[in-house]
Amino acid sequence: MNGEVTIDPLNTGSYNVEENQKEGYKLLSAECTSGSQDGETVYGVEVTTNETVTCTFINTRERGTVNVTKYHDLNANGISDEGEELLADWTINLNEDSEVTGEDGEVTFNPVTGEYELSEDLPEGWIQSNIACSLDEEGIGTYSEESKSLALTVGADQVINCEIGNYQNGEIIVTKYSDDNGNGIWDEGEKALGGWEMNLEQGESLEEQTTSEENGQTTFNDLTPGTYVLSEDQKEGWALTGISCDIEEPNPTVTPTVTPTPEVFTGGLCHWNEGADKWNALAVETDNPGHINHELDFPYEGPREENGHPDNKTGDDWCAENDPNLRSETLGLVDQVEAAVIDTIDEPIDTKKVEVTSGQTVNCEVGNQPLIPELTIAKRNDTGGAPRVPGDVVTFTLTIKVSESDAESVEVIDVPSEGFQYVGGSWTALKNGLPFIIPEPTYASPGTWSLGDLLNGDEVVLTYQAKVAATQDTGVYPDLAWSEGQSLGGEQVLALAQPEGYIDENFVGTEVEILADNYIGDSLDIRREEKREEGKVLGAATLPATGSATILALAALLMVVAGAGGVAYGLRLKKKEKLILL
Repeated sequence: MNGEVTIDPLNTGSYNVEENQKEGYKLLSAECTSGSQDGETVYGVEVTTNETVTCTFINTRERGTVNVTKYHDLNANGISDEGEELLADWTINLNEDSEVTGEDGEVTFNPVTGEYELSEDLPEGWIQSNIACSLDEEGIGTYSEESKSLALTVGADQVINCEIGNYQNGEIIVTKYSDDNGNGIWDEGEKALGGWEMNLEQGESLEEQTTSEENGQTTFNDLTPGTYVLSEDQKEGWALTGISCDIEEPNPTVTPTVTPTPEVFTGGLCHWNEGADKWNALAVETDNPGHINHELDFPYEGPREENGHPDNKTGDDWCAENDPNLRSETLGLVDQVEAAVIDTIDEPIDTKKVEVTSGQTVNCEVGNQPLIPELTIAKRNDTGGAPRVPGDVVTFTLTIKVSESDAESVEVIDVPSEGFQYVGGSWTALKNGLPFIIPEPTYASPGTWSLGDLLNGDEVVLTYQAKVAATQDTGVYPDLAWSEGQSLGGEQVLALAQPEGYIDENFVGTEVEILADNYIGDSLDIRREEKREEGKVLGAATLPATGSATILALAALLMVVAGAGGVAYGLRLKKKEKLILL
C-alpha cells in the first residue's frame, strides 16, 4: 500500500474532504489543490470537467512513553525497597521492541501508543518477583503469572513507569558439632556430628527436615528469601549449647599459642553422693549439664591442688563443713534453705531465626554438649554372712546402673580374693530384666566384664560363681570391684559406689568368712577390725589422664598391703594372751 486512495469518476461540483481518524493517530495537516482547511476538513474543493484534484492528509501516531526500572528484589516481596540495587545488562521487551538496561537499571520505550505486553529475558537461576506499572501513581495493567508479563495500554502523551523485580533462591548450610566444653563455639578439636535431624520452619509450617552427614553438615537449598526458624530434634544425653549463623564460611575457632602452658582449673563442685551418704569435691564446673538437676550441689571454694582441682585429701571435708544447709541452721534461719546451684549459662536457645536474602548462603553451627552420665555399682554375695568352708561355691552379684545420660564402653573390673577361683560358664547377665548378650568375662586377675554402650536408665545385673580353694585357711576374705565408662563426648567416668558393698567412693566389695578344718573353734575370739586409710582412693568422679591403669595399680597395691585379707580389712585371732595376725 502506498497510502493513496482515488475517487473516479467524480461529478463536477464543490466538495468537503475529510478523513476518519484512526485510534492512536492524530491529524497534523490537510490540504487540497483548491479549497481551505478548517480543523480536520478541507472545505470548498472545486472539481471541474477533466480536472484531477489532489488532497494530502498528514498524520502522526499519538506519543506515549514507557519507562522501565530493573531492581534486585533482595527480600522477594515484589516491591522496590530502599537500598535494593539496580540491575544492568538485562533485556526488556515491549512487544517486539527490546532494550538493554544500563548501569542505572533503566530503559525507555518512546514513542509508543496502543496495546503492549511488557516482559523480560530471564537468566538462569533468577526468579521474577513482579512487574508493576503505574500511571499518575495509579497501578495499571494486568500481570500474567504464567507468562511473567504485564499487558498494558499506552495512550497519547502518557508516561508510564514500570518496575521489574528479580531474586535468586538462597540456602542455609548447617554444621552440627560436639561442643565438649559447652562454650557455644566450635573449637578446634571438637568433632562434627552426623545423624542429627535438623528442622527449618517458616511461619506455621515445617518447610524441610534433613539429617546431618558424617561431616556434620546438611543443606537447606532453593529457599525463597525470607525469615526462617532453624531447630533440631534433641537427643537424650545431649544439651544444646547454642545456634549461631553467619554469612561467612564456617571455620573452627583456632586459638594458637606460641608456648603451650597448662591451664589452672578455677571451678569445682561440691556434690552430694547419695549412695555414699557424703559430700564429694569434684573437678567439674557448677554449670556442668550432668549436675544441673542436683539441687544440693554448690560451688567449691576450698583448698586446691597445683592444677586447680579440689584438694584430694581435704576437699571432701571442706564441702561437708561448708554445706549451706548446715550453715543455715547455725544462723537460725527459718526452715532449711536448699543449696543453690549457680548456673552461669542462660537457658540454651533451641531455635534460631535466620534471614535469607536473594542468592545468599547462610552458614549456621549448632552445638550440643554431651551430658556426663552417672554410673553406680553395687556388689553382694549369697552367704548372708554365714561362714563357708574350703571347696564351697559362692555366688557374687554386681549391679550397674546408668543415669543422667548414655554411657559408652562400660566395663566392670572385679578382683576376687585370693583362693577364690572363677567357675567358667557360671556367669549370667541381665539388662533391664532381660538376657544381655555380652562376652563371657575373663578372670585373669582381675576379672573384666565388657558391657559396651549403655543407655540412660539401663540396669545391668551380673552374677558369677567362685569356688573356694580346698587349701584355703580360716579367715575373712574381702573382694573388690569397680566400673568405668565414657560419656558420649569421650570423657572417662568412674562409677559411684552404692551402699550395698560400699568400700570407698568408687569401690565396692564383699567379704566371705572361711572356716577351715584347722579352725580352733571356741578357743579363739574372732573379730574384724576396719583399717581406715587416710585420704581417699579417688577424689573425683572422672578419671585422671592415666585412667584405668591408675585404678588398677591402686587396687593391686591395696591387695598387696592387705594380703589374702583384701583391701581394707584384717583378721585378729585371739587365744588367751597371744595375738595371731593373718
